[in-house]
Amino acid sequence: MVKAKQHSPLTPTRSPAVQGSPQSSVDQGVIELDDHMTMSEAAALLMEDEEAVVGVLTRAGVALIRQGDHSFVSRGDLVAYHARDIATRRGHLRELTRLSIEAGLDEADYSSLLPDPD
Repeated sequence: MVKAKQHSPLTPTRSPAVQGSPQSSVDQGVIELDDHMTMSEAAALLMEDEEAVVGVLTRAGVALIRQGDHSFVSRGDLVAYHARDIATRRGHLRELTRLSIEAGLDEADYSSLLPDPD
């Protein structure tokens, strides 16, 4: 029995729709598909609904590359966006925690149980 190889969203893969096509042409020139992710792969990395990923990335200013009916995003741009998103969320959570402590809404100190990951 042969097991299917599983890929992490951060490892180079090719979408089944473009298998065997080492390069694709776009207005800016030729792109390497190994440097780009499909919207399905981007959705998996961002833990978002596949239909929502295009809107999320567009609002964030991340460039999408369209080839026919398929859209791709640069792996580096997606990873950079993901890191910024995590940092922003973490900052908002820290601010909410600070405000709740200042307001006396939570007298328990969870800092020893949930250390700051940074």
